[in-house]
Amino acid sequence: AIFYYNIKDNNTVEVTYQSTNGTDTYTGVITIPQQVTYNGTTYQVDRIGYSAFSMSALVEVVIPDNITFIGANAFRLCGSLEKVTMTDAVTTIGYQAFAACQQLREINLSENLEVIPIGCFSWCDSLKTITLPHSLKSIEREGFRGTKNLKTIICKAWDRPTWENEDVFDAAVKSNATLIA
Repeated sequence: AIFYYNIKDNNTVEVTYQSTNGTDTYTGVITIPQQVTYNGTTYQVDRIGYSAFSMSALVEVVIPDNITFIGANAFRLCGSLEKVTMTDAVTTIGYQAFAACQQLREINLSENLEVIPIGCFSWCDSLKTITLPHSLKSIEREGFRGTKNLKTIICKAWDRPTWENEDVFDAAVKSNATLIA
């Protein structure tokens, strides 16, 4: 796959969207590279930028251990995305990063993630199980809104995570899901 980048400070880059016209998108199974060379300079890839893969036809993505930040809307509306693999390097995920990924079945969250942001996994219809990491401190509003098929929530958090209000999980999930803590 060909990736597109925005050059940042300190010889780092963030992955960005492929085109501004919305007709070209990333597809299939991808592994985000750890570094890229441009005009003779090697840059470390340390971020996935705002809306970088939004509405693309990805099926699976592997996020390497140099990525610490996943931007808002990064994978929003990726209707074919089934699996996301990330390492414990990820410390921040932006709002609605995985919203409306209707085929998302499998995602492992970083053990250094403290916040599941606003709408992060909203409307992920195929997500049946989620493991909340040891480090998790809070789930923001609508974190799992509309993710109605969530059946198993495995909470490994050292302290019980807080949440902003009652719409973090749908009523059906709160009444039917199994919480394993």
